[in-house]
Amino acid sequence: MSAKDGYRGYSLGNLYLGTPDKSFTVPPRSYFAMGDNSYNSYDSRWWGPVPEENVVGRGLLVYWPFSWHWGFIR
Repeated sequence: MSAKDGYRGYSLGNLYLGTPDKSFTVPPRSYFAMGDNSYNSYDSRWWGPVPEENVVGRGLLVYWPFSWHWGFIR
């Protein structure tokens, strides 16, 4: 969340994680989806956790950060 050196930090959510002092526990067999552009992503911070049965397919690649796990997911 920390905004430093020109970076404005992550945006807060609406219903979920709407304030920095609250926590949220993802229910069993659910996922918390995060968009890559938090100020323009309507993700789980807005519509909540995603039930496992609603997840279709699997991840293809890791785009960021550029580190040892960057690239296609095996």
